[in-house]
Amino acid sequence: MAAAMGTNFSKKELLIGTPCNQIRHMFDLVTSDSSTVCIIGEIKDYSWRKGMDFPNRKFEEVKDDLGRLQLAPAPFQRKLLILREDISIEGRSLISSFIKRLSNGQLLNGIEVWGYSQGSTLERDSATQLYGPNTGVTLRLTDSK
Repeated sequence: MAAAMGTNFSKKELLIGTPCNQIRHMFDLVTSDSSTVCIIGEIKDYSWRKGMDFPNRKFEEVKDDLGRLQLAPAPFQRKLLILREDISIEGRSLISSFIKRLSNGQLLNGIEVWGYSQGSTLERDSATQLYGPNTGVTLRLTDSK
């Protein structure tokens, strides 16, 4: 993803929250190249529960991740939530189900939701923006910008 977005990422712990109520959180993606657009993100790997039931506890974790992204410091112009795509036997997308349940609230404001799809080889791995300003854009993860 770093090559496709034209930047380098690292895990980094940041202070988030209001001046009176700050917490530390380790983000999965933080741009490490100061000359590019500042990007922050979380990467998660969730799947349907046994019997193809909706994973309610994982959904609560996604909401927590979105809340922490909303509290990210001002320099971060792009906020990403990257989820591994999981398709049920009936053909339902777990990410689309998450987005549908979140679409009436404020947690998705300013957040780009990307679906990661693992290909048969590393060269075929890709991420598609499923929510955000460029919905439908797909990046091959080994491509450079």
